Amino acid sequence: MNKGFETITGELVDVHHAATVHGGGAGGHVSIWTVEHREVWIRQADGVEVQIVMPGSLLPARAGHRVTVLIDNGNVIGLINWSTRQRVNYGLVGSAYQAVNFH
Repeated sequence: MNKGFETITGELVDVHHAATVHGGGAGGHVSIWTVEHREVWIRQADGVEVQIVMPGSLLPARAGHRVTVLIDNGNVIGLINWSTRQRVNYGLVGSAYQAVNFH
């Protein structure tokens, strides 16, 4: 199902760093790698808080900043920090990440 393009704008109220360790192997060879992401909470103007998992460790924002997250078909593709005028295009710095939960 095509969700289309959407934005979520509001105050960044919380940020958590998370990492998942993955591994596997066969024939005596083992590979282990870590995938980093940031779990953020954004309070929208209507008071609804949204949890979003941002790809990688690049997040040019902290609690209290006003941000807009750009989402395409459920994938986080960018972030604009209106407080600092910084922005990230996650398509250029790594793969987009699908994880948006409305609460």
